[in-house]
Parts: sequence; structure tokens; C-alpha cells
Amino acid sequence: MKKRSGLIVVALLAIALAEYGIRETQTNRIFARLNDDNNNDTKREIVQLLIAGCPKKETYSIMPHYIAERVFGRCRSFTQAQLSGVDFSELNLSGTTFIDTDFSGANFYNAKLTGTDMSQSNLSGADIRFATFTDANLRRVNLSEATLYHGLYRNTDFSSANFSGARLIQARIADSDFSNANFSNAFVYKSSFFSTRLNSANLSDATFSGDHLGSASLTNVNLSNTLFLSTLLRPNKTLTKNQLERENPPLICNSPLPQPMNSQVSEYRDCNNLAQILQQRHPEEFPSREEVNIHFEAAICDSFVSRNVEMAGYEPITCSEQS
Repeated sequence: MKKRSGLIVVALLAIALAEYGIRETQTNRIFARLNDDNNNDTKREIVQLLIAGCPKKETYSIMPHYIAERVFGRCRSFTQAQLSGVDFSELNLSGTTFIDTDFSGANFYNAKLTGTDMSQSNLSGADIRFATFTDANLRRVNLSEATLYHGLYRNTDFSSANFSGARLIQARIADSDFSNANFSNAFVYKSSFFSTRLNSANLSDATFSGDHLGSASLTNVNLSNTLFLSTLLRPNKTLTKNQLERENPPLICNSPLPQPMNSQVSEYRDCNNLAQILQQRHPEEFPSREEVNIHFEAAICDSFVSRNVEMAGYEPITCSEQS
């Protein structure tokens, strides 16, 4: 009886392996179409088909791959795939692997990426609004000129990533790593960097407006010509006076500095010409002087109301009328 049961198990296993072999051959053929098909809608459908089982990866991590795929669906890894301009909006890309993949100009609106590996991939010019990244690997990704709007980024590795010219708007970032990242010429607005490492990052010529950098690690950060407008720096324990006064120092306006540094460097020292500099740096963000003035005054007044402090030229009643 035991011998018969053993033979049945072996037979079922052989059938499962044979089915897996057929399925893997089909998967490889479908995958090959990604680089041959120029239709982005078709590419979205192919990716959906090939990653259907990936969100369940953690559930079946100890299960043999051929059984897991039969139960939950395929979970194909992608390397150097051509997915430029593809619409991934609203998709659950959790548990997927996209290494060194071309996502330039792709759309990740409201996508979910938990445990996703996109390391070394090209996301230049990508639309990443309202996306959620948790426990994700985006090490050495290219996010130049990308738009990251209202996103949630928790425990995500952005080390050595390229954010040059990117727009990071109202992003909620926590426990993430931006060490050695390049933010040159980026526009960062009303974003929070809680318990985030920016060590040795390049923030030169970047603009931070209304942001929270109080608990971020800024050790050895390049702040050459970085613009800080109404950005909270006071609780920061890693920022040094030398970073604020070296050659091509950061431009500071209404940005509370750490104590006792605040008594040595004025948090208002560069306010006079900041509106003009903002428009010169970000003409697409502020196409007219009126728009940049509105942004500048709103940033000052938002901070004024929340902190209840005084600044020359901005009376309490003026700010309360604008709010």
C-alpha cells in the first residue's frame, strides 16, 4: 500500500513538473513579445499576465515555485525589459522584480509597489503620482525629470538614485535611504523626510519649499546653492555651520535652523531675492512673476501661522487674510 501511494505521489509530481515545463515555455514566449511589440497597451497586458502571482510571493515563499505558480499565477522576473511609456496606473506591482528596466515616461499613478525591486532601472520622466512604495528597492534608479506627487515611501532604498530635475511634491517619506542620491535642480515641495538618510547626497541647486528635514540625516550633504524656503531644519542634529557658510552656501529664507546655529546664521538671510531666483530656476513651475510671488508669500504665511513668529514685511493680519 505504501509503495502504491509513493508511486502515485511520484506520478503527480511528474505531471506537475511537466505542466510547469509547458507553462514556463509559454511564459518565455509571452515575455519575448515585450521587446517585439510596440503597443504599450499590449505590454501592460503582458506584464499583468506575467506578474499575477507576485503579490502573493510572501505567502508562498516556502512553496515550490512550480506549485505556487499553478495556484497563484505567474511571477516572472524582468531584467532589461523595454517598458518605456507603458501605463501601469492602478496596478499592484508588489513583489515584482524589474532590474535595469526601461520605464522612461511610464505611468505609475496610484500603483502599489510593496517589496518591489526596480534597482538600476530608468524611470526618467515617469509619472509617479499617488504611488505607494514600501520595503522597495530603487537603488541607483534614474528618476531625472520624474514627477513624484502625493506618494508614500516607507523603508525604501533610494541610495545613489538620480533625482536631478525631478518634482517631489507632498511626498511622505519615512525610514528610507537616499544616501549618495543626486537631487541637483530638483523641486521638493511640502514633503516630509522622517528618519531618512540623505548622507553624502547632492542637493546642489535643489529647491526645498515647505519641507520637513528635521529628522533627516544630512551628514556630508552637498548644499551648494540649495534653496531652503520655509523648510524646517531646527530639530536636525547632523547639519553643521560649515555646510551653511562654505563657498556657494545654501540660500535660506524663513527656515528655522538648529540651535545654537540659529543665533549665528539668520534663517532669513537670503529672503530678498528668493522669489526672483525661484522663477529663474523653475520657469515651468512658475511661468509668471505673479505665480512665483503667490507661492513665495504662501510659503512664508503657512509657516508664519503654524509657528506664530514674526518676519519683517509679513504682518499677522496679512497672512490670516491669505490663509
